[in-house]
Amino acid sequence: MQRGFTLVELLVVLVIVGIAGGGIALALDRAQADDSEHEVERLRRALEGAAYRAELRGRALAVDFLPDGYRFSERQPDGGWKRLEAPPEFAPRAFSGGLRVTALRVGQRAGRQALLADSGATSLPGAVAPPAGESLAAPVAEGGGGRRIVFGTRAPAFELELAEEGMRYRIAGRIDGRVERRPGAEAAR
Repeated sequence: MQRGFTLVELLVVLVIVGIAGGGIALALDRAQADDSEHEVERLRRALEGAAYRAELRGRALAVDFLPDGYRFSERQPDGGWKRLEAPPEFAPRAFSGGLRVTALRVGQRAGRQALLADSGATSLPGAVAPPAGESLAAPVAEGGGGRRIVFGTRAPAFELELAEEGMRYRIAGRIDGRVERRPGAEAAR
């Protein structure tokens, strides 16, 4: 009597292992996409909350986009900015996976989003002028590499684009404080 496996039996086992491995890889890719979708939705809700909080409290609130995440700050009566650690939706947050900000446009011109000038003047009613030398969409001086949106008693219009591994996500803010996700993620070009 011979012991061991035949070549056919070994091939069947390898095919089964290959199919299972492919299924696991697809599930992991889908889970990563779900994480990014969840992260983008969390950011959308936080931005909408920031717009409403600034309007209700009458105190400017800023979000700084950093290379690996974002953080919120609130304007203090002395004119300085204080980072928010609470409530949890305004606590500093790192993006999951390879998600990153690829574009930020703040302002409004002929229905399209546009950059605001560094002049300190605001072209939107109720928008808050940033600190001297900083544009609403300029790199943030401290922390480096980020961009900032400042919410005042009226929110500025903005368009934010995030991307990761060939996928692009868009979030748009309106001057009434509503923040909307542009329909579905799309493959980056």
